[in-house]
Amino acid sequence: MKIIIALFTIGILVSGCSPNSESIRHKHAVEINNRVIVEFSKHRINIHQAIQSLDSAIAVDSNCDLAWGNKCQFQLDLQQFDKALFSAKKIAGIKRSPVYEELIGIIFYKLGNSDSAQAYFKTALQYYDAVLDTMNRRNKFYKNTVGNMAMALKLSDRNKEGDSVLEVLYENETVDWMKEFFKSTMQTSKKEFLDHLYNDKLDEYGVIDTSGQQQQPTQRTFPHQ
Repeated sequence: MKIIIALFTIGILVSGCSPNSESIRHKHAVEINNRVIVEFSKHRINIHQAIQSLDSAIAVDSNCDLAWGNKCQFQLDLQQFDKALFSAKKIAGIKRSPVYEELIGIIFYKLGNSDSAQAYFKTALQYYDAVLDTMNRRNKFYKNTVGNMAMALKLSDRNKEGDSVLEVLYENETVDWMKEFFKSTMQTSKKEFLDHLYNDKLDEYGVIDTSGQQQQPTQRTFPHQ
């Protein structure tokens, strides 16, 4: 089910640090962030050490959404939803995006606050509508944005509308794995999607604990470099 979130990260927490991309602090924070991701990916540091190192990047540039985004992802992997909520709100404060609103809604759901979750899902949907009204269909991010909007429809309890959008994407898609993605998303209910998210028990290196069975790494994507 993490493949669905991969579409978010998409664009989910993708970006650089704000506001001054030429500042020394910005460049230093990005360097720390990138080094953390490389070190973690090679299992040279564990997830807790990675968070501590990302805090160092944030100390250098508190507006580095790159570092906040990766920190949030690690906190979600650890099921530290209260901490992840704080990080997600920091990201949304730095750069407005419907994806961040959707992420905050998901975290509120995991915290058991369905009313707040629903409010953020509806806000995300309004943002998607506004973005798509002005986005050129030839934009390379157009399809992903439409897919995200479809998920926002489903999360906002407008399942039939969301599935209708996904069906069009499915019929027009030529890449096999994307067709399978759209198909599986149509077959997934809101509750199934949200309940399954971040339910895997992970070890300190982000590997799924299979209780004695062969371990396998999670489907983690780090677009935040």
